[in-house]
Amino acid sequence: MVMKSLRELDSVGWRFWALCIVVLYGPSFYFVWSTTYEEKRGTSIVYVFALIIAVIGASFVAAGVNTVLQKRAEKKDAAAGKESKSKGKAEQ
Repeated sequence: MVMKSLRELDSVGWRFWALCIVVLYGPSFYFVWSTTYEEKRGTSIVYVFALIIAVIGASFVAAGVNTVLQKRAEKKDAAAGKESKSKGKAEQ
């Protein structure tokens, strides 16, 4: 399997999403820990709720990155299409 460079990516996948979850879990946990009552901090509610927040945040980040990458790919395809049309006209 050949690794693509960052300039050649068309989209990010599940690995990027999972990496975002791992990165966002710390801030999510801190947010949940600081906003819950002390009686609830000993339960697993804090950990699960932080994971849910991290998953939702990672989904938004991955969707945003995919949107940017797709727009960039569309611009590249449109530029390549115009270039090939102009070459075809020049040859006639």
